[in-house]
Amino acid sequence: MQLLFTAKKENPDLIIKLNTVVTNVNAAETLIHSERELSITHWKFLKMNLLDDGKRSNRDLEIEEGMFQCFLQNNTRTCGKNIPESSLARSYIIADNRGSLINNTEEIYKTSAVCSVRIFGRRFPGIHSMRNSMQAGMETSEKKRP
Repeated sequence: MQLLFTAKKENPDLIIKLNTVVTNVNAAETLIHSERELSITHWKFLKMNLLDDGKRSNRDLEIEEGMFQCFLQNNTRTCGKNIPESSLARSYIIADNRGSLINNTEEIYKTSAVCSVRIFGRRFPGIHSMRNSMQAGMETSEKKRP
């Protein structure tokens, strides 16, 4: 949050939109006091979804729906509305902290692919041309440096 306070101080017109994933680590927290200080425009609360691909799991972070609803009740917004999402199935492209794409079409998420540029490009056609044009622009600007 400190980064947001600093950014808002530097740019008072900054529009802040947040997504908070609710797990058993933060389910008891009251975060809503921050909205008064930061003027948060859009705040989405996402219930953590289970990832278990046989090699790794986040089951130790899992919360029940009742715990999620309690979190929402404790964090009812005063300057806007809560945007709760209990299920992220088929709604987002999800990448984990290792850069792996997550298959979110079923109740329990599984690793779909490790995100190398080659694999990412196969799953999202057109990404290579965007990446190549960005690299070309960077190389051109580096050549212009004295």
